[in-house]
Amino acid sequence: MTGGDLGDRIPGYRLIEPVGQGGFAIVYRALNERLGRTVAVKILSVAGIDERALRNFRRELEVTSRLSDHPNIVTALDTGTTAAGRPFIAMDFYEGGSLYDRLRAAGGLPVQETLHLGIKVAGALAAVHETGVFHGDVKPQNILLSRYGEPALADFGVARMLDVGQLSSNTLNLTPHHAAPEVLHGSPQSVASDVYALGSTLYQLLSGRPAFYDPADAGVAPLLLRVLRQPLPPLQRPDVPDGLRQLIERAMAKDPAARHRDTLTLAEELQEFQRASGQPVTSLPALLQAPQPLPRQPVPPQAPARAAPGKRTWPIVTASVAAAAIAVAAAVILTRDDPATGRRSVAAEPPGLPTQPAAGTIEPTASPAARKARKPVLETVSLTPAVHSLRPRQTVRLNPEGTTSADRPADLAKATVVYESSAPAVASVDARGLVTALKAGTALLTVRVTAGDRTHTATTTVRVVVPEKKTRTIRVPVTASADVRSGSYANAMFPTCSVCEVKGAGKGFWVRESYFGFDLGSVKVRPTEITSVTLHVFAVTADGNGSDADVDVHVLGDAWKAMDVTWNSKPELGARLGTLHADRTGRWHTLAITSYAKSELGGRLSLGFADDRTDGLRTHLSGVGSGTSAAYLEIRTS
Repeated sequence: MTGGDLGDRIPGYRLIEPVGQGGFAIVYRALNERLGRTVAVKILSVAGIDERALRNFRRELEVTSRLSDHPNIVTALDTGTTAAGRPFIAMDFYEGGSLYDRLRAAGGLPVQETLHLGIKVAGALAAVHETGVFHGDVKPQNILLSRYGEPALADFGVARMLDVGQLSSNTLNLTPHHAAPEVLHGSPQSVASDVYALGSTLYQLLSGRPAFYDPADAGVAPLLLRVLRQPLPPLQRPDVPDGLRQLIERAMAKDPAARHRDTLTLAEELQEFQRASGQPVTSLPALLQAPQPLPRQPVPPQAPARAAPGKRTWPIVTASVAAAAIAVAAAVILTRDDPATGRRSVAAEPPGLPTQPAAGTIEPTASPAARKARKPVLETVSLTPAVHSLRPRQTVRLNPEGTTSADRPADLAKATVVYESSAPAVASVDARGLVTALKAGTALLTVRVTAGDRTHTATTTVRVVVPEKKTRTIRVPVTASADVRSGSYANAMFPTCSVCEVKGAGKGFWVRESYFGFDLGSVKVRPTEITSVTLHVFAVTADGNGSDADVDVHVLGDAWKAMDVTWNSKPELGARLGTLHADRTGRWHTLAITSYAKSELGGRLSLGFADDRTDGLRTHLSGVGSGTSAAYLEIRTS
């Protein structure tokens, strides 16, 4: 099978190639072999299958199934599980990519096309809102184009029902470029935030990039500040009518109350621009009135009809019709949100599994005698808890539980039970369901239970965590110091170097030097136990003609005595370990010297500090407060 491994095998589908990957799913371009039709198939990825991902997968389908077959919302075609037991959804394959792809290829869109697309998407959002749901992540990446150029709203990854508590827990999942200011402040998403996101999308369709985008941003913080505090930048397009500019500014108002009441109102104003400019007005799809389900009526017994002579008798079969709730899945576009580097989206990613039959449908019934004689069959299989956290060499036994059609616990003793691990090197599982944690990582464990002609699967996640080793920190102060002034003598020596100057004169060679010694003989650790050694030194410049200075730190042999150091008997400087940049403010500097310190372990570690300034600037290497040494080593061990 091309494009997927054996675990992704799906009867009736041939996976051709992966076309996108999201946080917990992969989308393939696939062929429905029975229909000969190209579709997109979304499969939950191994790494992302945990209880939260599965819950989102099912919840989103429950939400989007309420949207029915709107012509501008992506719909699901099929659902099930792969050979490995991972849920999948088959959906329409959108050859036109997304509006984001259009923008990357050609820049801003014509005003007429933007109006048409905006009306269609606004109508789709209005249908969404009528069902008590808001989208939560409207952006060009989430608007797909059919081969005929018609838009389809996709990616209900952060959609929520309006009547179940408008939580703001998905703030981190949305796209900051199109998120409303109140959502960035932590307020719940709402219809008003969808209005803002649609207005922001229209702005990008016209300008070619998001309203507050700046390629020079280092991180997301500057963007958030502009969205929250700065006014909307003007559209740099002379062909955009002032009225359309004002409409977008109103939709993107900082205050939700100042925006359009809903997306239907916004769609109607866009239609007015079409009329005013003499363009054909884009119509919104009209919702047909759904017939009310008929009450169930008793059917009186009837005698079989007699066949007329010479005519064949056809049996009359009466049955109740069960209306299955076909999952309408809003798609997730697998693109990167970065406006400069996002990749092309060609598939839609629906998020869930089928729900129960729609309200008002009539279930098939059986006679009391038939119900009494019916043998309960296996209906569901589950594994709890959803996540197991283990350390290496720990074990846990999986205990699958099942329910029957009679709503009673199932006896799985006579069933065939097979266990599988997606990552046996991380966590293995034997035929009895005993799990052994082996190394750090995550593994998806699947149980496949077959009873009679029915097979059900359930999953659980094992996270193997290696506990962090305990660390120890050792501080080693300066035990010897000396420095050289200009001339042929050394200055007074300070055993703790409360103020150590690096001063001198000269040109083209090191003329100001200080020397520090650290006693590592008292550090009773093995070199293999040391994880890091960091030099800490406080440096500040004073008087002179400059305001800062670079002080280089050098390796230094330990055959020197503080009182014997003079201008003519300076210790020889070795390899440079790094540079400290001192200024008038003064601050503590750090320098990693792990490799050098390990080599000196057990004796004295010596460092030389030197600079080549010739303007009389003094650099002080000193501690903060009385009795604090000018420098110390911080040794971390594990």
